[in-house]
Amino acid sequence: MSASAKPAAAGQPATDWRAAARLVQCSRAMDALEERELVPAKKIFYQFSARGHDMAQVLLGLELTHPKDAVCGYYRSRPMLLALGVALEDALGSAMGRAGGYSDGRDIGVVFNYPNANGASALPMCGGVGAQYTPTAGYAQAIEYCKTVLSDRAYDGAISVVLGGDASVATNGFGPRLPWRRR
Repeated sequence: MSASAKPAAAGQPATDWRAAARLVQCSRAMDALEERELVPAKKIFYQFSARGHDMAQVLLGLELTHPKDAVCGYYRSRPMLLALGVALEDALGSAMGRAGGYSDGRDIGVVFNYPNANGASALPMCGGVGAQYTPTAGYAQAIEYCKTVLSDRAYDGAISVVLGGDASVATNGFGPRLPWRRR
C-alpha cells in the first residue's frame, strides 16, 4: 500500500505532498534537460513537455493503488508514469532508446507500456492522438467481466483511467462510431 493510500490520521492529509512535489519537480527537471541539452544534441528527437499537466497527473497516479487499476495515457503522461513507479532512468532513457530498463529501450519517449507488479499498471500507449481511449474502455470492460462473469473478487474496486488532451476527443479513437452519424 502506498503512502497516499493509507487512511489519514485525525487532522492529517491523505495525500503524500512530499512525494507529489518530488515527482512534479523530477518531471519538470526531465523536461528541462531534454529541451536544453538532449534535443539540441540530437540525443532525443521528440520532446513533449508535461508542464501544466504534471500536478494533476501525479496526484491521480498516487491515488491509483488497487493492484488491478490501470491507466492509459498519451505523449504528455510522464508525470503519471513516475507516480506509478517508473524509475527516473527508464523514464528518461526510453526517449533515448536506451537498453537496460524494463522495456530494454523499446518504448519511445513518454509512450509507455508499464506492467506494474506493485500497483496500478500503464496500459500500452500509442503515439497516435486519441488512440488511448479504445484500450482503456476495453480494460474497463475486462474489469467488469472478471467481476461479474468470472466472479473474481480481486477486481472489486479496480478502475480504468484514460488521459487525453482536448484535441484527442476529435479523433476516431474517441467515442463510439454511431450508425446514424454521417460523415
